[in-house]
Amino acid sequence: MIIILVLLLSAAVCLCLWLYGSEAFRDFGLNAFTETLGILVTVVIVDNLIKRQEERRSLPQKATAYEDVRLLTSRIVEFWSSVYGSCVPEASPKSLDKLFNADSFQKMGKFLNMDSQPNVTPPRTWWEWLPDNLNHHRKRATVILERHNNVLDPKAYAYVHQIATEGIDPGLIQSIRHHDKVNGFSRPHVLAYYWGPPEGYCQTILGLTSWCENQVKILERNGMRELRRVVSTIGPWELNEKPPSMFDEKELEKQIWAMHGFIKNN
Repeated sequence: MIIILVLLLSAAVCLCLWLYGSEAFRDFGLNAFTETLGILVTVVIVDNLIKRQEERRSLPQKATAYEDVRLLTSRIVEFWSSVYGSCVPEASPKSLDKLFNADSFQKMGKFLNMDSQPNVTPPRTWWEWLPDNLNHHRKRATVILERHNNVLDPKAYAYVHQIATEGIDPGLIQSIRHHDKVNGFSRPHVLAYYWGPPEGYCQTILGLTSWCENQVKILERNGMRELRRVVSTIGPWELNEKPPSMFDEKELEKQIWAMHGFIKNN
């Protein structure tokens, strides 16, 4: 880029000598301008060829980075889709932006019974399954940043970095639970009392999904084939008025009263 700017400046000077210089300098200006222009065109062509060659060489690395980001994003989408379907008494959201928004996460926080079990093997409760997944997402994001920092574009890097470093620590769930047991505090066993998504989390996931959809098109236009698509649909499933991990309304009310009673007496 610096060489091109120098050549442009030289060509401009030579052009001025040719057009506005004295008789003695006009021939020199014309010849110098022609030579400089030829060199400039050659440099630009060679520079573009080198850039294209470098882009072709980096395509496999970019495809690998895309696949890692796609897999992370898909797992996050699938996880929260399973949480929603397990506890919210509604049909599946019609689009990703209907799942990844404040309203949907408030519903999951309100309904998810942490003592219940997700549909996974081996059996475990949401106390273990939810923090395990959140920690896994963070670790995978950290690996992506370390492995692909030289090929990820700034937008994708920023999104992945947010997942890896920002927001509420998933370990907070177990820390609060342990603190409650030690102190005998009666906190309701529903997600909203233990964890909430960090600010901007939903926009980060939607941004990553959009990046994956655009990136796969770019890679395919450049000859990369058989690339998998990011998960961009939810369900579908029908309305279930009592999903398996939904907190019983009467039991939740009972636990809330117990919490207020503990606070009043202590």
